[in-house]
Amino acid sequence: MNLDPDAPNLLATVMSWHTEQVPEVRAVTKRPAGARLEEALAVGPLVRFGPQPGGTRTWAGDTTMILDADWYDTDMDVIQAAVKASVAALERLATRFHAGVLVDDCAVHLEPGTAKHENDQILRYYGAFRVTSRS
Repeated sequence: MNLDPDAPNLLATVMSWHTEQVPEVRAVTKRPAGARLEEALAVGPLVRFGPQPGGTRTWAGDTTMILDADWYDTDMDVIQAAVKASVAALERLATRFHAGVLVDDCAVHLEPGTAKHENDQILRYYGAFRVTSRS
């Protein structure tokens, strides 16, 4: 969430870049709930991006956002490939102009790791990225 109306929308930039670079891993801002998640995963893996609470700051013309990422799938090989592809794509976003925003840096802030999900059939990885722009 940007409190500064002049700050770039880094979440939208990351979502657009990820969708373009890794179309096989659907990017969403809200995780489907319950049975809808299972239905969504029948099509393939997904990643949910969202800003960490209090994770956006603008100082001296730089806007930095910490984005949480949660990957979901039902197959270990598929989710590991999805995580690897997402990380590689977002690291390539650094020093690029995309969707009207110059992204100065996009780096892993928290290495992706596994986490439990309430449904034992669903696998989950989580991580975080630090995205900085002077746009």
